[in-house]
Amino acid sequence: MECVEILNKLVHLDAIERFGKRHIQIKNCNLSQWQYAYLLYTNSIPTDIGQLYSEESLKEQEHVKEYFFHRFGTAGLSTQDFFAESHNLEIEKLPRYVSIAPHRHEFVELVFVLRGTCSHTVNGFPFTQSEGDLVFVSSGATHELIANDDTLCLTLKIRSEFFRSFELPGMLNFITPLLLRCSSDHFIRDCFLILFQEQATQHPYCNSIMEKLTETVLTYAMEHYGDTLQYLLSDPAQDSFFFQLLNYIAENHRTVTLRSVAEHFHYNPTYLSNYLNKKYGYTFSLILRNYRLDMAEKLLCDTNMKLNDICDTIGYKDTPQFIRSFKERFGMTPAKYRKAKKLNASL
Repeated sequence: MECVEILNKLVHLDAIERFGKRHIQIKNCNLSQWQYAYLLYTNSIPTDIGQLYSEESLKEQEHVKEYFFHRFGTAGLSTQDFFAESHNLEIEKLPRYVSIAPHRHEFVELVFVLRGTCSHTVNGFPFTQSEGDLVFVSSGATHELIANDDTLCLTLKIRSEFFRSFELPGMLNFITPLLLRCSSDHFIRDCFLILFQEQATQHPYCNSIMEKLTETVLTYAMEHYGDTLQYLLSDPAQDSFFFQLLNYIAENHRTVTLRSVAEHFHYNPTYLSNYLNKKYGYTFSLILRNYRLDMAEKLLCDTNMKLNDICDTIGYKDTPQFIRSFKERFGMTPAKYRKAKKLNASL
């Protein structure tokens, strides 16, 4: 199916969206999350808007709300409730004429606007997400997302552990929620449309295609629109501390250790390690490793430095270990990577 056909298919309102459009015309407000959940649960659409406000219907909506808070209120939305056992990705269209309440989840989420605008709030930071904007919502972040009018928006949920296996340019940036303004880039748009269609078809290799395509589109977005990157910050004290921590690691990357960072900021090493894991889902060693390998990749591409000198510059004392780490991250040895980059540059 052509991407234009997929897009046209997404434009059509489903039954609940049609009901939601009537609701906003009569009540002058979107359906609430609980009304939406109730309609999904009952799998039936009232013939009259007033039926949604009957005593029996309101009781059922309250039960839905109580169940939601009982199951997800403290820990947030869990991976096991949103992913099939063998799947690392789930993509869906953001329902229109529905207000999704603030929530957080164990998995990470990509939000891409195909058309129109969304009102998006991440960790208390409100902004308008416009056509072509790609938002990354990190694990544990709280966000609220509302499609305005006839907006088309797709949300892609990714298992956190699978996302961390990606080899993305500037991977360290993805520890916090961020926004990339990709304008009217049809490649990114088409990738999201193909992801949606692949999931719908459930072909034998659809999961593999979706996994590889997701990493590709993120790599492409960072490569072409990394200069538009905006961090979605809302807690000045915590965010300031975290970026101070990242800057300290960057400035001292050759010799830095968890203990030295903890001592510099007057924290217990165990507390600091748990803080990074709980708030951002990354270990100190992974943060340092990714920073060093990102630096090595740039030195390989931009200089003629020998491998031993690169190892010394980035803080790797064991060259064979560096080569193994680099190959795990980039899929080839440093020498082959440099050769491939030079070959591509000459074409």
